[in-house]
Amino acid sequence: MVNISQEGIECYTYDQIIEGSRLIEVWLNEAVWSRAFILSTVEDLPNLPEVTNRLAQVPAQFYNIFRTYWEDRLAQQFTEYFANRIASKENLLNAMIRNDPNTADNYTRELYANADDLSAFLAQFPAWSKDDWLSMLYSSISLYLREVESILNANYNMEISIFDNIINHNIDMGNYMAYGILRRRYT
Repeated sequence: MVNISQEGIECYTYDQIIEGSRLIEVWLNEAVWSRAFILSTVEDLPNLPEVTNRLAQVPAQFYNIFRTYWEDRLAQQFTEYFANRIASKENLLNAMIRNDPNTADNYTRELYANADDLSAFLAQFPAWSKDDWLSMLYSSISLYLREVESILNANYNMEISIFDNIINHNIDMGNYMAYGILRRRYT
């Protein structure tokens, strides 16, 4: 249960905060392993299979968290949206490396369509808004595109600045997700 202080402030227990922080951790994993995937792919590093495998585990991390809050079907549906998001990002990167703008445009559209679907899915739960999720997911795509472009163009200062923005953005998405989960579970 969420306790309300005399000042009207929502107060959560330590265990509730830890539950929420697990979501932030998974969003950070998505940022870190996406970056590692970009760098390993662009530089054709021998660790690419291991990095790809680790990035592919992110949707399962979400699933393991959500199945404690939602019915299995809903947790699986979110996992599929997120796995598709990662696959589209990987395919987009490869198209950009090959300098194939038509294919890159197709995967970019696919990413935005996924964001539309994912935000509509998440909006069915109290405490989350479709517009908020759409804004965050669209910003995430924009940051990803800028990150890839800065790496491909060897603009290292820009790359680091964008990655800092991605980390902060993913923390924000994790916080928003955690708040929605805690509100749903404990109110």
